[in-house]
Amino acid sequence: MENLPPLNALRSFVAAGATLSFTKAASDLGVTQAAISQQVRLLEQYLGNALFIRQHNMLQLTEAGAQLLPRYQEALFSISAVSESVRTRRPPGILRVSTLPGFAQCWLVPRLKSFCDANPDVEIHLTTSHRTADFPHGEADIAVRVGVSWPGLDATFLMGTQITPVCSPLLLARGPGLRNPEDVLHYTRLHSTTDPDDWRTWLTAAQVSADDIDRGPRLDSFVLAIGAAQAGVGVAIIRRSLVADDLAKGRLVAPFTLAVEVPGGWHLIHPHEHERRSEIRRFKEWIIAAAHRD
Repeated sequence: MENLPPLNALRSFVAAGATLSFTKAASDLGVTQAAISQQVRLLEQYLGNALFIRQHNMLQLTEAGAQLLPRYQEALFSISAVSESVRTRRPPGILRVSTLPGFAQCWLVPRLKSFCDANPDVEIHLTTSHRTADFPHGEADIAVRVGVSWPGLDATFLMGTQITPVCSPLLLARGPGLRNPEDVLHYTRLHSTTDPDDWRTWLTAAQVSADDIDRGPRLDSFVLAIGAAQAGVGVAIIRRSLVADDLAKGRLVAPFTLAVEVPGGWHLIHPHEHERRSEIRRFKEWIIAAAHRD
């Protein structure tokens, strides 16, 4: 073991020797050009031989460098291959996902099996919260939130937030009917306290005015509002993407084609450095594809 050169110095030399560029080697290894130069110099000191000829910002392998490069490449490849053969049998990697409660229950959980089936080496730990995810303290690796801007974070748009009235098909069959937007005034309107202005926003877009727009039961989440609508309590104003499955399976109906886009949208957010993790890259690709299908 005493005769082995430093591993980081070997990696830096192999990367620089393969590209004949400290700049490209630094990019490949995710370090600075100065770090590559320092590690190569360390290896040269260890060997007592120069490995590169440096002329006018160009690199050329010395005779010793040309002799060592293919052997070091082969050795590092062997280390990588045997390590990977063991690493693939490691316990599942944990991915901590934080979402809004309604999004988790109504959209993410019903679709999550497809990700788990395709990624058996990833163990999802799902939590829900209305607070901004606390990434610096390890609360989550990746999060889904509604908004417009997240300074300092990587944010990927997933889907818009269109609101539209929905109700139980039985309620629609028993009542006076919902043929025009103003007909909702003859029904009990269900309000979610998380977005109390949604009914006013939608009725304004539909050019319907009334003195009692805010009248009706108030529920503290979209999940409760959706459940109340399914139970026939009244008509709820809901983000359409949250009830896509309910509409497809006939548990709810959307009487009107008018869907109003409200500010913001669902975004996938995480610190920029988390992008390097395989679990996050795979989850990100999967959820973007699932959102686009919807």
